[in-house]
Formats: sequence, structure tokens, C-alpha cells
Amino acid sequence: MVNFGYYGGNKEYVDELFKRVESILRKRKITANYNIKSVKNEKDNEYVPEIFLIEPEYSYNNVSGISFAEKVRNTYPLCEIVFISANYLSLTEIMCRYIKPTGYYITPINDLRFFELMVRYINSIKEHNREKIVITSEYRKINVYTDDILYFTTEDKKIICVTLKGEKITFYDTMAALEKKHSRNFVRCHSGFLVNKYKILSVNKQLSYITLHDSEEKIPISRKYKHLLP
Repeated sequence: MVNFGYYGGNKEYVDELFKRVESILRKRKITANYNIKSVKNEKDNEYVPEIFLIEPEYSYNNVSGISFAEKVRNTYPLCEIVFISANYLSLTEIMCRYIKPTGYYITPINDLRFFELMVRYINSIKEHNREKIVITSEYRKINVYTDDILYFTTEDKKIICVTLKGEKITFYDTMAALEKKHSRNFVRCHSGFLVNKYKILSVNKQLSYITLHDSEEKIPISRKYKHLLP
């Protein structure tokens, strides 16, 4: 879920814009889960936007859109800030401030341009939020996305991480330590195997093996760990 925050005085226009873009998303069969809410304060523990849509000329409690954007940038250094304005007059002032906006749109906004903005930012945030595991292999730190890992296994007192692409990353650790650290996403099925819960296609407890999505391998199940499997 991606949260949009709107700071401005024309929420009806923005809501209508999002409705039109939703129609484009549906026609192109693109799934995009998001919220859009008006915000009056850059700090809100209950709703934290990843993308702020700000009208530079708007003011609330004597805080202009540009000043609000500065507060947002100081509070959330990695967020996306997009300005929506009826003219370019504020652009010079914005560029003189430490805001680093990622977009500036003049109303009326072209639906397709805004659609491209949404898809680009949503995909960027999804990628940023993907969970990673840091593996130290041969003195190198390697970031591996959790959803790219099929399973961990052991060989010659080392751990081997097997990915969807067939990569095998070898490193030193113990299965017990990995199981403890990553129990939310991985389940032990054998003394020598820790499999990604979300890659399990089927569990055959009679023949004692697991099949995984995107893999033809059969992962063994030992009696000790059968009760942990679905």
C-alpha cells in the first residue's frame, strides 16, 4: 500500500484526477494499491505518506505550500515531493530552497502524464520497501531480496542460498541462526533445509518432500520438522 498526502485547497480536483487515472490502471490491468488523504501537518503518526502532492500557493495556518514542503523534506528525507500548481511562478522560489522536488505539474494535469508518474513512483517505492537479507560471502556484502530466495541449504559446513534465478550464494552461518532470524518468511523442513514459506507449492508429507514455485526440485522433509509445515 502506497500513501499519498495532499496539501492544498482543491482536493476535489485531485480526487477526480485519481479516479481518471484508476480507469487507465484498470484498462492496462495494473494493480496499484494506494491511499490519498489531505494532510495539514508534516508529522502524523497515524498516516505517513510516501508521496506528497503539494500546492505551493496554498497556505494553512500561515504555512505556505513551499514552507510545508521544506518541513516534509526535513522530516522525511527519502520521500517523494510533487508540486501541483496553476503556474510556474513558484518554481524559482522552490529551486532556491532545500526541497529537491521530484515533479512539478501545471494544472490541468494530463491524465496519461500523471498515470506515468504514479506507476513510476509506486514501483520505485515497492522496490525500496522489498525486504532484503544481507549476506557476507567471501568478504563481500550481498543484498538479496527475500522474495527472490527459494531456500537455504548446507554443504561442507557452509550455508548455500539458492535464488529464483538459480544463483547459489555460499556463506558461513548456521541453519539454527538463520531460522531464528528469518522465521517470519522461512520455515525449517529438514536439518539441512530452510525454505521460503511463500514459495511452497505443495507439501507431500507421505512421501516426505516439498515442491516450490519456479523450481523442479523436491526438497526433503524430515520427521522432526513435519509439524512446522502447512
